[in-house]
Amino acid sequence: MMNRFKIATMIIALLLGLAASDAWATSPEKRVALVIGNGTYRNTAPLKNSVNDARLMAETFSALGFRLIGDGPLIDAERPAMEQSIRSFGKALREGAVGVFYYSGHGLQVKGTNYMAPVSAKVTGESDVKYELVDVSFVLDEMGNAGNRLNIVILDACRNNPLSASGMRSVGDGLATMTAPAGTAIAFATQPGNVARDGAGSHSPYTEALAKTLRTPGLDLFDTFNEVGLMVKKSTDGRQQPWLSSSPIEGKFFFAGLGRTDSKQADNTAEIARAKAEVDRLKREADAAKAAIIRANTDAAEIKRRQADEDARAEAKRRQADADAIEELRGCRDDAKANAEASNQLKRDYDSIKSGWDMLQIEKRTLESTVSLASNSDPYSQVYFRYMATTQQNDYDEHYRNVLASANEYKADKDALASRIDRFNSTCQKRWAKRVVDEVCSDSDDSFCARLSSR
Repeated sequence: MMNRFKIATMIIALLLGLAASDAWATSPEKRVALVIGNGTYRNTAPLKNSVNDARLMAETFSALGFRLIGDGPLIDAERPAMEQSIRSFGKALREGAVGVFYYSGHGLQVKGTNYMAPVSAKVTGESDVKYELVDVSFVLDEMGNAGNRLNIVILDACRNNPLSASGMRSVGDGLATMTAPAGTAIAFATQPGNVARDGAGSHSPYTEALAKTLRTPGLDLFDTFNEVGLMVKKSTDGRQQPWLSSSPIEGKFFFAGLGRTDSKQADNTAEIARAKAEVDRLKREADAAKAAIIRANTDAAEIKRRQADEDARAEAKRRQADADAIEELRGCRDDAKANAEASNQLKRDYDSIKSGWDMLQIEKRTLESTVSLASNSDPYSQVYFRYMATTQQNDYDEHYRNVLASANEYKADKDALASRIDRFNSTCQKRWAKRVVDEVCSDSDDSFCARLSSR
């Protein structure tokens, strides 16, 4: 299933690659434009046509299917408003849209960096530049971070030098050359280092030509700006020549669509449609394969979870068995100790009985001697010895009864100990797991633990 999914994905990528250039030319793409026009400057010379140009370009882009940031042109903007609009523009581009940024107004280069001038900008020295102006690179950074296919920057912004009287040596004429990031085209109203015209009519020569050319079907991106350049060069008698800086662009882009197609284009369109249908079919199969993979992964995760639960239960059961075995072995250890103490006591009892029995033998011989003497004495002595014999017989009998009782107790204790040892042997003399023995005998070196550890 995984191999099928991978193969479908590779085929989709291949078909998309083969059809990419014409597909981009014919299929709809999201389009977003930010249009800024600054003309009513408060601290430098105003521009009469910048606002008109911005409104014309906003109408043009809207007619061509572009969504305008702010729903219209940003007119006579201060720096915070310009920067906020550029950020909103960058956010919209991250949705995969083709982006166009258009600016008309004062623009200048300082130490090779291009800046756009807000209407409130007041620059009296180089230290004011980064606080009063907006770096064009801010726009390029937002475009570069978006990761979309195509971005276009249009700068009708070098109409004159607003800082010509400031005496700043770092300020150059016109705008500086800029390196276009990947997938970006940067269009200048005139060559780097030159000044463009604001126009004698209601629009600048560049914007007037641009608005007209963008609406012409059949012109791709490069044809469009080439046509604009030719129109401006002609209308200004060669004094102003627009400039385009571009990195490689994937596919083609038509502002106003393909227009009239020849038979080859029609064939390509049909082929693209067939390829798209095949791509859609493969995509459906890939989606089904992906869904199957997700289900399989879900099932595997459930199996893994169940196995983990079973392992946990088995581990808990093992731990409980160990705990029970440890408790049982501790009882055996206590029994072994008690049996050893009972054996020692039994030996002491035996020694005591043996001593008593020996004394009985001595007393018996003494009694027998007394009786013998009584038989061989005179009548008076016989009375005395007979009395002594009777007294010794009583002492002997008492002692005998005591020794006999002790002997009976010894026998009972001996039988009880034998029974206890039998029970101990039947329950405790088995092979215990090493971890159980280690737990019970870790703090002891008694003979019972020593025997267990030596097995």
